[in-house]
Amino acid sequence: MNERAGLERGPNAPVGEALRRDFALVANLRGFFEFDAYLLVSALRALVFHPRAPVLEVGVFCGRSLAAIASLYPEVRIHGVDPFYADFEGSPAFADEAGLLRAKAAGQTPDARIAALKKTLAALDRQNGTGLEKNLVLHRTTEAEFLSGNREQFQLVHIDAEHSFAAVSNSLDHMQKTLMPNGWLVFDDFLNPGFPDISEVVHTHPLFRRGLWPIVYGANKGVFLRAESEEGLVRDLRARLAAHFEAMGTPVRKMHDGAPMVELAEFAQPAKPRKTLAQRLRRLAGRPRDRS
Repeated sequence: MNERAGLERGPNAPVGEALRRDFALVANLRGFFEFDAYLLVSALRALVFHPRAPVLEVGVFCGRSLAAIASLYPEVRIHGVDPFYADFEGSPAFADEAGLLRAKAAGQTPDARIAALKKTLAALDRQNGTGLEKNLVLHRTTEAEFLSGNREQFQLVHIDAEHSFAAVSNSLDHMQKTLMPNGWLVFDDFLNPGFPDISEVVHTHPLFRRGLWPIVYGANKGVFLRAESEEGLVRDLRARLAAHFEAMGTPVRKMHDGAPMVELAEFAQPAKPRKTLAQRLRRLAGRPRDRS
């Protein structure tokens, strides 16, 4: 068992110093992934882990979330997918977020962002005796291109790329061949009111509750498990996660679909700015009206 896993000493375990120590290195990278998300993914890894299956992140940006997730899965290869745009204004997919992304990147070129990611992985390796840097596989391509050509299955897929209706729908269309059985699918910005397309696509997709089951919401993320039925494992995971976070003093409430919502306020990241009405209308203009 990975000693940094969130449930390593049962649901009453305090937040481990190893987690804090590792995240202190991760936090040197620019980006949006904060300690609340780190705790959530740590708890997922502690509950379901496949020893030889790789991990995938779509939307690397500055590498902060990729480094965080890699530190929790040191035994396996971690794949990162990103076209690594130098000019966010030149990308139609991120046109309404260009200013925010440019500010977060702070002038770093794509090569500089990749170098910083590898430097952080090397620092984590020195700290923990792991091999994260050699386990890293980067794909400098778009989400759609990678998913259409991919032939590998992953135990965890973290998606933080284009947030449009079409892009999220395409991601889900590929999940049966991308995500292994009993694998985790984690959508970033699932709880962000500025990106309503993400939750709407998931809740209206044919896979929802027919092979892809909601497990937990929190840290601005929606977490789903690929499973045949809601019986057994799905319900057990929901209950164990709820008990774990309640023992940490975290408010937990049950959502309409049976999954718990955890409020990790003590560790929460700053809120992202909401989209303006004009920005949201531009997104809505390109979305399909009917999936039937």
